[in-house]
Amino acid sequence: MKIHIIFFTAIIVFFNITLFAQQDSQNESGNFVKDNFRISGEIGAYGEYYTTTNEYARRPNTTGRLFFRPTIDLFDLIQIPFEFLISTEGSSARQNINQFGINPRWSWGSLHLGDFSTEYSRYTLSGVLIRGGGINLNPGNFRFSTAAGFTRRSAPGGAQDGSFKRFLLASKLGFGNESVSYVDFIFLRSKDEISSLDQNDKSITVLSPNGNDVLDIGALIAITWNSYNVGGAIKIELSRDGGNTFELIADNQPNVSFYNWTVTGPVTFEALIKISSTEDSTVYDLSDNYFSIGSGVQTSIAANTNNIINQNAVTPQENLVLGTKGKVSFLDNVVSFDFDAAGSVYSRDLRASELDLDS
Repeated sequence: MKIHIIFFTAIIVFFNITLFAQQDSQNESGNFVKDNFRISGEIGAYGEYYTTTNEYARRPNTTGRLFFRPTIDLFDLIQIPFEFLISTEGSSARQNINQFGINPRWSWGSLHLGDFSTEYSRYTLSGVLIRGGGINLNPGNFRFSTAAGFTRRSAPGGAQDGSFKRFLLASKLGFGNESVSYVDFIFLRSKDEISSLDQNDKSITVLSPNGNDVLDIGALIAITWNSYNVGGAIKIELSRDGGNTFELIADNQPNVSFYNWTVTGPVTFEALIKISSTEDSTVYDLSDNYFSIGSGVQTSIAANTNNIINQNAVTPQENLVLGTKGKVSFLDNVVSFDFDAAGSVYSRDLRASELDLDS
């Protein structure tokens, strides 16, 4: 397998602009704007070209991103940073890459709107991108912070790619000064929305023979398939004329994903396997391509390159976390003791029934 990656040149421009009216320097109005209104930040671009000889590409062939991070400074008291990230991947990835956020800051607090991340402690909230809102207040020794929003959007797929829409609520309440001594008490709840992902679809997928196979009459082979949310028995049929007509191989067979079949004649180069649910005839699948049945030939089962995804492998989860973080200093801050601890109550699958501990 060969992989080639070419990175386009990233262009980053830093800027610092002071706006003022086009008037005489003695004009008080012009000086007021000049002295109290500034814009600074950075703008840049990034690109990537990707190719691979592997059958499944793990990245898009081309990727481009443009970011713009201006900060408005008002009266040397309030800073309003903005965050813009636009990508050619957009919403085509599992999670939306495009971002927008506004984060005003002042001497004793800050506000978050849009896409942002904040840190409470290592074991509670740290480095998670949130789409929502939040506020941090630190007047004097009082410390309060809260954040709420979505950390994931729903995405169909298996255990690696699928996800439910996830909502997070976190709060922090504390007292003290981080440079000397302080203590914070932290609460966090993260929960998936069960209704955000439909996992009730029924499906059957033929695995083999799935096309380009060669079967010898009289050979014993395994017909295999995958199924999701299909109850009851299944029916297996064979077409020798490309799907125009079908003959029964087995009916009312248990849905155990395989059936041992002794290949029968006559010879054909347009064979297809059909597997369907006996409870719902609209749920079925056919071999992706024709396979051959011959006499005196060498049986050969083609490799199946289908990427089989178990839609039910991803489960809706919930996590409740209580934590504390702080610092205690002694001897004029010569000796200090830092602590960070948290406990969690975690539900792996919100759809699971409750355990009856009394039985």
